[in-house]
Amino acid sequence: MPALTGQADRPQWRKQTVVSSFILKFPDEAGIKEIPQVALFRRSDKVRTYRHRLAPISGSISNADPSPLHAAWREIREETTLTPASLALFRQGKEYSFRDPSVNREWTIYPFAFRLKSKAEGGLGEDGIQTDWEHEAWGWYDPDTVVDEDSFGGVPRLKESLRRVWFESDLGRNAERVLAAGL
Repeated sequence: MPALTGQADRPQWRKQTVVSSFILKFPDEAGIKEIPQVALFRRSDKVRTYRHRLAPISGSISNADPSPLHAAWREIREETTLTPASLALFRQGKEYSFRDPSVNREWTIYPFAFRLKSKAEGGLGEDGIQTDWEHEAWGWYDPDTVVDEDSFGGVPRLKESLRRVWFESDLGRNAERVLAAGL
């Protein structure tokens, strides 16, 4: 239960603004014809929130970050060692906010998707993903199987964040091809 401010039923929420960066691997490497896989990272027991839950690369936006995109690149580099040489910005989703009473936080999420470059493109491919202490494991998932259910083991609103940068799951195969061709 959130801490009270002295007035009945008024929780004091800790506000936190974060980036959530999804790394996508496309089978066709160009990123336009096939359904990608999304990398999800199991948070370690050393992080403050959502231990052992699946998540994208995420972290706080600091005052030193000139933009949310800058924060996304910083977090990716810190947590995976990947750089723009191995990733390309694929999409930036609309930010949103929600409250989670289990951790007394009001989160504002800035979602991003990055395409993993293959070795043929000059990137390191998945061999370049070297996780730090914040993660105990990672793996590839079909974006259509990611759900916001406790049994999936994700952080809160994982699917909501993903669908803001990978909306093809909601559109159906024919509509997604038309939209992707138009973008």
